Amino acid sequence: MSAARFASYLQSRLKTLNLNKTEAARRSGVSRQTWHRIAVADIGEVRLSTLAKLARTLQVRPEDLLRVYFQDESGATPHTAHAQGTQSHSLH
Repeated sequence: MSAARFASYLQSRLKTLNLNKTEAARRSGVSRQTWHRIAVADIGEVRLSTLAKLARTLQVRPEDLLRVYFQDESGATPHTAHAQGTQSHSLH
C-alpha cells in the first residue's frame, strides 16, 4: 500500500465534494482523528469496514477505493502484479 498515494486520493475526493474532515467524519461514522491520520499518511493499516465507510462518504465504489489503497509505488495492484508475473513466467 502507498499511504501517501491513498492520502492524496482521499484529500482530492474531499476537495471535489467540498467536504472537510469534520463533516466527512460526521457523515461516515469514522472519527475525525482517523480521517486526519489517513489524510496525512500517518496510518499503517485501515480496516475493511472503515474503507467501506470512507468509500460511501467519498461517493466512490468500495472496489475503486480498495484499488487505490492496495496500489504499490509503481501503480500496480496485487492483481495486476500477479498477472504480469504469470505472463512473464509463462514465457520461459
